[in-house]
Amino acid sequence: MPIALPGTVATLLFAFLLAWQDLLWALCLISIDAKRTVTLGVAFTVGEFVIKWPMLTAASLIGSLPTPILYLALQRFYVEGLARGAVKG
Repeated sequence: MPIALPGTVATLLFAFLLAWQDLLWALCLISIDAKRTVTLGVAFTVGEFVIKWPMLTAASLIGSLPTPILYLALQRFYVEGLARGAVKG
């Protein structure tokens, strides 16, 4: 299992990010405004005639925070995976 751990962590990270950024699936399933995801909230800040730029910028920043946080938290698994997969010459 130690050799498979970095690959497993990378797969879990990619699966989380795909689910986190999925706009169309959430748009089809969620009809209650209080249960919207962050990506839906960002999409709905753009109105028909008015774009609320400060709110759009803040929502985009908050919505993108999990990506660097997860990367920093799981960075050691990537480094371990690269080091274990290196060929000694």
